[in-house]
Amino acid sequence: MSYRLRTASFIFCAALMFFALSAGAAAANGFEADGTETLSAGYTEPFSATLFDEEPELYTLVSPHIADPEGLGLNIYQVPGSSASLGIDVSHWQEEIDWEKVAAEGVQFAIIRVGHRRASDGEITEDRTFRENIEGARANGIKVGVYIYSQAVTAAMAEEEAAYVLDRVAGYDLDLPVVLDYEFASNSGGKTGILWNGYQSGRLDRDKATDVCLAFCDFVRERGYSPMVYANFSMFTHYLDFTRIREEADIWLARYNNAPEHQGNYLTDIDFWQYSNTGWIDGIKGPVDCDFGFGSKLYHTVKALIPFTDVKTKNWFFDDVRCAYDNDLFKGVDATHFAPNVNMSRAMLVTVLYRLEGEPAVDGDAPFTDLTADWYRPAVNWAAANGIVYGYSPEIFDPDRDISREEMASILWRYAAWRGFDTSATASLSSFGDGNRVSNYASAPMSWAVTNGYIAGFPDGTLCPREGATRAQVASVLRRFRAAHEGDYVGDPAESQNE
Repeated sequence: MSYRLRTASFIFCAALMFFALSAGAAAANGFEADGTETLSAGYTEPFSATLFDEEPELYTLVSPHIADPEGLGLNIYQVPGSSASLGIDVSHWQEEIDWEKVAAEGVQFAIIRVGHRRASDGEITEDRTFRENIEGARANGIKVGVYIYSQAVTAAMAEEEAAYVLDRVAGYDLDLPVVLDYEFASNSGGKTGILWNGYQSGRLDRDKATDVCLAFCDFVRERGYSPMVYANFSMFTHYLDFTRIREEADIWLARYNNAPEHQGNYLTDIDFWQYSNTGWIDGIKGPVDCDFGFGSKLYHTVKALIPFTDVKTKNWFFDDVRCAYDNDLFKGVDATHFAPNVNMSRAMLVTVLYRLEGEPAVDGDAPFTDLTADWYRPAVNWAAANGIVYGYSPEIFDPDRDISREEMASILWRYAAWRGFDTSATASLSSFGDGNRVSNYASAPMSWAVTNGYIAGFPDGTLCPREGATRAQVASVLRRFRAAHEGDYVGDPAESQNE
């Protein structure tokens, strides 16, 4: 449900008591009495006044998840929206959660920690309750997003964290963004860890740290998910460029106060607000972080990118498989497996080209007597009728036979010629250690494919022309082929990274 809010004034004495108690709690947690973090020595850049809403339209909400036994107004919040949804964010610190009870408490969304990068040595580890939490929340109708606790000080580290998250959420549907939790680690001695040291050493400044966050966001967005950055008030206004991040991603602000403000400066252009870390909800042992969610973005559903558990974001062929899947060229060998390292059969390749062409109607049947399966028969009939494939004899096509890399090049070459594309470009294959092993019939097609960059060979300088072409390799070759002829096909295939 959505909680409607209405404007109201806070009771003066309740507000005074709220701020007094907040100051004491803040000091105990390593914050200044005003609720902001102490800035590092020498790092005192002023707030950018353009960030703030000078006359925000705020609405009053009483949170049902914050205890206020004395009626002091501790559960009263001013929020930047006429409606809000109630949520939580959780990790293994909440231990085992009874999600049925949590749903009954009116919790509408949960942002779940997938893992964290250790502040001491930089190792990324999975949160041991991640899968249990995402499955439990979804089973009880609670919308979910995910986050990773970051210590990234370079774009490469941020992308590594993003890939780590996406690998683990593959197969799950997400309703909310994938979040970079960007905050300093601390211990009894104060701030510490990789991220803090990055600022202290001068390796990071506001612009460089913002670039790190945006590298995470770009990686997530390019793979079909919505990105979001989580940080507290001080991090967003002193250590990061809030405006740049706001232009590229959703914002999740942490500010434990009765409003998203500091000393009268309101930061209201936000999508989520973590307003407390002391919520109490039936079904969760101990305190829990509580959040408000604003606007229609809360209800935007992002489907799992691809359903295949054997295709990871770190794999060189990830984007190739995604392109093939998104354009309905490939299907999995079953609902959850792509089998990227399995060799492609002749029937599979012809079927992919047939799908690429839009599965046109076919008149007549090929003379082959071994086309026993319905799923590839129309494709083989179409390809044979147009001179794209030949049989091993007038009657034998051998649809289940693994297709070699040189056969793949030959079929693609004939398809390109049938399509009217230029197939004249050729070059010597002598630069490859096994270039002389290309069969005579495949010499021109393989040369054409290499010249045009459709086939790149292997790191050891070989082509392996007679070895089987794997499903991942075919996906890569076809992605490059489509990219070269993107004006002739629907879609916008990007440049492939590898073969």
